[in-house]
Amino acid sequence: MSNYFEEMDKFLAPNEQNKSINPNAEDKLLSKPIIPISRLGATFGELQPGGGQQAILRNMIASIRKGSGTLQLALMTSHVGGMMTGISSVTKEQRQAIKEVIQVSGLKWQGLELSPHHMQNVTGFDHEQGGFSERKRQEHLKAIKEAIDFNTEIGAGGGVDIFSQEYQRDITTADFNQKDKTKFIDFTGYDENKDGHKYLVDKRTGKIMPISTGSLGGSQGSFSVPIWEKAKENTVGPNGVPIQKGDYIDSQGNKLDPKDTEKFIRDRVPLWNEEKGTIETKKVDWPEFKKFADQRNKESGLNLTPEEWAVRMQLENQYAQHKAQIGYHTTNYEKELRQLRNIDKIFERKLNELKQEKQNEAKQSLDYLEKLKDQELSKIKDEAQKKEIEEQFKKNQSQIEERFKKEVEFLPQQIQEEKKYEILALKRHINHAQDSASQSEAQAQNIWDTMQNIERVEKFGKEKVSKSYAELGIYAMEQTEKKKPLTPIHVGPELGFPTAYGGHPKEFIELIQNARKEMVQQMKNDPRYRSKFTDKQMEEKAKEHIAGEFDTAHLNMWYNHFPKENPNESEENKLKRFNKWYLQQVEDMAKAQVIGGVQVVDTLTGDHRHLPAGQGVFPIAEAIKVLEKNGYKGQYASEGHEEEINDPGSTQYSLWNLTGASIGNSYHFGNGGGGNAFSNIYGGINGAAGYRMPPGYVFGAYSPSEQFKLWSEVPLE
Repeated sequence: MSNYFEEMDKFLAPNEQNKSINPNAEDKLLSKPIIPISRLGATFGELQPGGGQQAILRNMIASIRKGSGTLQLALMTSHVGGMMTGISSVTKEQRQAIKEVIQVSGLKWQGLELSPHHMQNVTGFDHEQGGFSERKRQEHLKAIKEAIDFNTEIGAGGGVDIFSQEYQRDITTADFNQKDKTKFIDFTGYDENKDGHKYLVDKRTGKIMPISTGSLGGSQGSFSVPIWEKAKENTVGPNGVPIQKGDYIDSQGNKLDPKDTEKFIRDRVPLWNEEKGTIETKKVDWPEFKKFADQRNKESGLNLTPEEWAVRMQLENQYAQHKAQIGYHTTNYEKELRQLRNIDKIFERKLNELKQEKQNEAKQSLDYLEKLKDQELSKIKDEAQKKEIEEQFKKNQSQIEERFKKEVEFLPQQIQEEKKYEILALKRHINHAQDSASQSEAQAQNIWDTMQNIERVEKFGKEKVSKSYAELGIYAMEQTEKKKPLTPIHVGPELGFPTAYGGHPKEFIELIQNARKEMVQQMKNDPRYRSKFTDKQMEEKAKEHIAGEFDTAHLNMWYNHFPKENPNESEENKLKRFNKWYLQQVEDMAKAQVIGGVQVVDTLTGDHRHLPAGQGVFPIAEAIKVLEKNGYKGQYASEGHEEEINDPGSTQYSLWNLTGASIGNSYHFGNGGGGNAFSNIYGGINGAAGYRMPPGYVFGAYSPSEQFKLWSEVPLE
């Protein structure tokens, strides 16, 4: 067959050109293809059409019969789904049958893609719960390891690809966008100061703390920041420490060091507005708050982002409140505890004081009675009557003395009763103070711990994703060495959507490179690998077993976030600029050597669609050229599922057509040598077969004459 096409090279017609993707091709000879069809495959699903029961083997065979020499399994069901779903439902017999089909057919297995609807990260980020879950992370790792096992048990190897939406982040303010010359936006009209969303995480719980730049602290468009008392002049504090104008001071006028964080938070004094009778605060918007955060970083020696300060300010205020409550309760507690410990002395002193009071009262009463008696006697001349009055006053005196005597005798009992109730009251107050102080101390400590464990979701998420892929990479390496599949197993992220980390090519590269570094570090820390591999070998192992999946459609989606140069720029010019950026990203990923597989998908817009290769507006063919030029040697799988309903087979054939792949003389169309380009057979009206367009006439003697004649050939006048 190849000899035939070599002869045909002599008679190339204008429409018969090898649409080779090699950018350096010196000719377009039909017999000199660059990419063999054996490297161009397709994805296939696990379920029967319409979502019926699992049919991996059946669907795989059907794809092979279409001519696919490379296949990738796209799982569509949850790894924790119901019966007869997921690879855990594939029996040993089915796995053995799949293995035998691969061996007999010579099929190249690109690997499998876990369902993006049910697994979107390896960080454990739960989109429904709005936080990171270690349980979910472990659940995902278990499912991925099962997928790795499946690839080894069918003897194929290849990749295990996980759709990457590792955690939420804005596009406009993302790290990559600060360094990239091309500035992407979340949406038209996006204003960071009003529409921005920042995300923090509590490292202990994984709980997400969202910050909206348009509603800081729950207010609309502004955030109240406190104003603390500062020295108005150079002076010396009561403790003898010199103070410079502008230094923070405590309630006694001593200098406060903002770097002494705990003391500074506890002892700083809010500025009091005597005229208004209120504590001074200042309302700021996001740009002003960023300046405030910079100032606080310089004062405190910390290096926190504005969003971290936004949360920290609230936590600091809560911490100070609880510390103040501790002080209040502790002061009362100490006072009342001293009272309780000295209760006997206190009430003994009180008893003596009461006795003395009674004695004084008795003396005053008796003195008054004596004075009254003298006044009465001075008015009377009769001795008998005087004697009678004296007797009466004497009797009254005795009654007063007796009454005061009884009152004094009753005092100890009264004091005991009072002491009993006082002890009970003091104990209640002490217990309350103890409980309140303890609770405030515990809450203050919790708030303090929270402050120490709050960090940007970017830092937390990157550590999680690196840790996870490093663990998975080691597992893939172990299974490859143990079961020796046809190709080494690699695991990695699939380029995700723009709306989350893992969706930008720079993040894709960073994610994989960091995971590889972490895998090497984990191997160095493990005596089993430390003694088995050199540092260089560890790096090679990490590179071999951690690699990502480049989905062209996901890169297409950045077009929706690609701003116009000016409001009047045409879509044609915008697309031209975008496609230039697009190819640069492909080159960057290829040069970074992070791509383990490619899913070729086309779209007509920046929306997520699955059209066959060449049916959209983005430079898919040129991207493949860039990959090949920069040393990519892996497989390409067409993923244009949507058109399969209308045009069965177009998913696979469109990729062959786009790349000018060769038709050789061996099974699966050869490995690259001699053969006509599929595009010359399939390529629409320009192809030799005319694709699905029937010819308007036949050649030679069967060509119809343009002159009309009757069947009897009698000429018309």
